[in-house]
Amino acid sequence: MGILKRRAKSGMRYRSRVQHQGHITYGTWRDAKWKAQEDEAAMRRAIASDTFSDYYGPNRVPTVSDIARDYLIECSRLVDVGTMAPRTLNAHRRNLRKRILPAFGDWRIDRVKFLDVQRFKREVFRETSGPTSNRQLATFSGLFRHARGHIEANPCAGVARYPENTDAWYAVNQEEAETLIEHGEADKNPNMGPFLLLLWEAMLRSKSEARTIRREHIDWNWKDGEGVRRGLIYLPTTKGGDDQVVPASLQLRKRLREHLESHDSEWLFPNHTGEQPMHESTMYAAWKRIKDDAGVSAKLRLHDFRHGGATDLIGRGAPRALVQALLRHKTRVMTDRYTHLTEKHAAMALAVREKVAAFDPNRAKNRAKASSDGTKG
Repeated sequence: MGILKRRAKSGMRYRSRVQHQGHITYGTWRDAKWKAQEDEAAMRRAIASDTFSDYYGPNRVPTVSDIARDYLIECSRLVDVGTMAPRTLNAHRRNLRKRILPAFGDWRIDRVKFLDVQRFKREVFRETSGPTSNRQLATFSGLFRHARGHIEANPCAGVARYPENTDAWYAVNQEEAETLIEHGEADKNPNMGPFLLLLWEAMLRSKSEARTIRREHIDWNWKDGEGVRRGLIYLPTTKGGDDQVVPASLQLRKRLREHLESHDSEWLFPNHTGEQPMHESTMYAAWKRIKDDAGVSAKLRLHDFRHGGATDLIGRGAPRALVQALLRHKTRVMTDRYTHLTEKHAAMALAVREKVAAFDPNRAKNRAKASSDGTKG
């Protein structure tokens, strides 16, 4: 029936159009007329081979791109009702745009099989890393779960994930935290001292939680069940997408009060104008200065304060359920990773002690005896 055309901001757009059994079917808008003509030719070949309904028309099987569009709409709805974090939606969009749709966008959703997903996983791993491959598979798997009714089974279900390499985590210990907070107080950015103290005491996420706290988010007079004044920090934006609160210690409340008295911005950690929260680039630049001044590893991250606070609590004997509540984890799986980190450090320390003792079990005794003889003489 010909090619439709329209003028868009990016230039002329073209679209194929054919009629089959009294139903008019339109192709995708293209940026070149010859592409729309190719679509029309493909439609006519499908009509001639009696496969038109499989690929076009009202009864066709959707493509991966079709399901992806509906999947993102559903994810947006979940963000609106608060059951999905906006950052998760953005991650799904990024994964689809960068890798999944370029590889499978034109495929019918029921034609993607287990071996295809396996091959895709290996290709992503060769270009990036195991954890990145796992994030791609998570998005892909969600896509197939959304396509129920069009497929017999989720082809991602049996695909093994790569190890997450949790041993690479590092936790700031108390001595390091005190040193870094001290250098933060001396930094030219007045936000950094109380900011680092907040990360250590409340175990907040630096970018998405601590940085965007306002004055009104701190309840100075909250009391616990026994009537003891504790103080609460309200977190309207969290990784889980829902509102949460964390307790504030006396030391933390005192320092935050002093910091708020030093400026009149509505933000706890404002930028230089006071109209917006401290910018991420400003925060990371100050963090780099503090690390250099303190002489710690350049690989140390702000998030390691959260790791350190949790590890310190577990090392002091705090129940895992309590640490889970303070970290605001929905399951104990994530909290247990901090426990494993503590156990790993304990095992490493024990191994070092045993190695030193096993090197020469009589050397310490001989040295002590010689020192004693020298003293007597």
